[in-house]
Amino acid sequence: FNPEDFGVPPDEFRGFQGELVGQIIEAAGYEVLLQVSKIKPADTSQAKNAESIQGKRIRIAGFYNDHSDAFAELHSGDSIRVSAVHRNAAQDALDVTNVLEKVERD
Repeated sequence: FNPEDFGVPPDEFRGFQGELVGQIIEAAGYEVLLQVSKIKPADTSQAKNAESIQGKRIRIAGFYNDHSDAFAELHSGDSIRVSAVHRNAAQDALDVTNVLEKVERD
């Protein structure tokens, strides 16, 4: 079992707030498993090292409210820009916030 394959974040990434860009590995159950290619931490981010998620996978949940229509259009292989916050450092998944859009692949 490799925790990174399932989106378990490194300890130094926990507490992150900001935007992530990456490719969707899996989209189901109102959450995505994202392979991260770009990181833009917010000034309020509590992550000790936000860049520690670069090239790794992270699970982002909470697409059922404001983003349910956009989520329905997402598929594995799509590249997205998404804002997220890691509210509870004891949990592995981040919560989506206000930004969700498809982008061209890097």
